[in-house]
Amino acid sequence: MQNNSKIVFVSGANRGIGFEFVRQLIGKSHKVIAGYRDENRSQDLLEFGKKSENLFPFKVDVTSEKELSELKSFISSEFGKLDFLINNAGINENRSAKTVEMDLQDLTHIFNVNLGSAFLATKFLHSLLLKGENPKIINLSSHLASISLSNGYSVPYSISKVALNMLTKNQATEFQEDKISVCAISPGWVRTAMGGNSAPLSAEESVSKILETVENLSLSESGQFLDIDGNKIPY
Repeated sequence: MQNNSKIVFVSGANRGIGFEFVRQLIGKSHKVIAGYRDENRSQDLLEFGKKSENLFPFKVDVTSEKELSELKSFISSEFGKLDFLINNAGINENRSAKTVEMDLQDLTHIFNVNLGSAFLATKFLHSLLLKGENPKIINLSSHLASISLSNGYSVPYSISKVALNMLTKNQATEFQEDKISVCAISPGWVRTAMGGNSAPLSAEESVSKILETVENLSLSESGQFLDIDGNKIPY
């Protein structure tokens, strides 16, 4: 991203990596629309919103077309464009389940969140990205999405992130003419509620490196699967 102020939407922004994206983007003087679902689990974000004129917390379920339509209307009326979309919302449930132990409902639920939210948010906000300056879409993926590196861990989550990577690749191809860069980035193993306390990376370290990588991302690199340092991860 460039130094001039950008209009950014971050999904799943109430905690962990999402909240850190908000904190650091605000620190760079960007205007951030921060998506959250549950007020009771978003107090830090809402309190932060009271202190920053550049932060706009917005209650939205990014798997709901109705609520995404409302989000689109808000961004359109307030800013008229979107420069940067961070599809961060995700869950990792039933992480120890084997393929023969999962119900189809379990798999469908995690796909709806991890894949469906990025698919729908991009679909609804695409027209605003067309009006943005050097627009970019970042889909938060995972090393666990690499088929060639798979170790059979977190099966439902990893399968959903593989699908997210394929969505990224298709979006990148489709949006070349629109000059919208799209990439999937693994944040690494991060100390969050999802990553646990044993993870080697802090959210601050991960997000700082991701934003640096995104700043240097060109349209010619669209469709890649990257780590936080910008290195390619094998699909």
